[in-house]
Amino acid sequence: MRSWLKQILTCIVKKIRRKTLLTSMNTNPHFWKERKVLVTGANGFIAHHLLSSVAQRGAHITALVPESQPPRRKNSGIIYRAWNVTDPLPRNCQGHYDIVFHLAAQTDLLRADEEPQRTLDANAGGTLRLLEGLMGNPPGHFVYVSSFAVYGVPRTLPIDESHPTTPLDAYGASKLAGEAITWAYSFRHRFPVAIARPFSVYGPWQNENTLVPSIIRQLLRGPEIVLRDTKPTRDFLYVKDATQALMRMAELNRSEVYNLGTGVSVSIRALVRHISTLLGVKHVQVRSVGRRHTDILKSMADIGKASDLLDWGPQTPLLDGLHDTINFYRHSSEERRVLI
Repeated sequence: MRSWLKQILTCIVKKIRRKTLLTSMNTNPHFWKERKVLVTGANGFIAHHLLSSVAQRGAHITALVPESQPPRRKNSGIIYRAWNVTDPLPRNCQGHYDIVFHLAAQTDLLRADEEPQRTLDANAGGTLRLLEGLMGNPPGHFVYVSSFAVYGVPRTLPIDESHPTTPLDAYGASKLAGEAITWAYSFRHRFPVAIARPFSVYGPWQNENTLVPSIIRQLLRGPEIVLRDTKPTRDFLYVKDATQALMRMAELNRSEVYNLGTGVSVSIRALVRHISTLLGVKHVQVRSVGRRHTDILKSMADIGKASDLLDWGPQTPLLDGLHDTINFYRHSSEERRVLI
């Protein structure tokens, strides 16, 4: 078959598959009913959306939050318990769970640079303490939320799951160490593990110090904004698409590593332009203060594996996701905005 014809057929198949995903990627509501689910880092951004989605499907959820940060917004039917990642898992949190979502982590990159030992202890040590506390009755499935930071500087784009893992900073190293600990416990105690490597997730309830909310917040005040650098590119994934993928990973009950992204790379400069257009802000002036020397310049996920095995694909176009996120920050009160 001629190469040009093969390329055309490949494109047609991909388009058909994307249309099929619109109906097939929905999670199985019957799967979750009466399931015992543990979610760590329940005060966090992604966990907030995950809790809502899982709770709506009838699961029995135990949500772990830091002792110093009680839940700001409780969902009815969810049991909230205190757990600090630096401490052993409390006895009242131990027991068998059908599914564990481990999202508790120190995710502040600047803090990770300043306190690498604490970051390693929170992210790798916390994973170790959680797993050790659960091994009296191992979970039916363990979903560990890692990061694209484990890849370091991309050698090829898009980045697939077989790409070498050479993280550039303490945060990426700590998440990679957490992956290794998870695999070790999975092998020894014989329970399936799914590793998620999300790229740049954004959406409502995200901490305002992160990129997308920071740009929105600054542009709501005026056309002058301060950023580290506008040249890097990122693969931006809407949070509801990310939570759908995590739930599909749990439903599949298979030991795998999955990239979660869109397969599209967008520069921060273009992101500012999109947000300013949606806000109706003209003549935007960006002052760059210089990037971290460990910042990754280019990022784009290969999501073929998640698409094939999970029947999952991102359903929210960037402009739609930004529109929803802008509306949230424009109309939300100060105390509602800040999640980890």
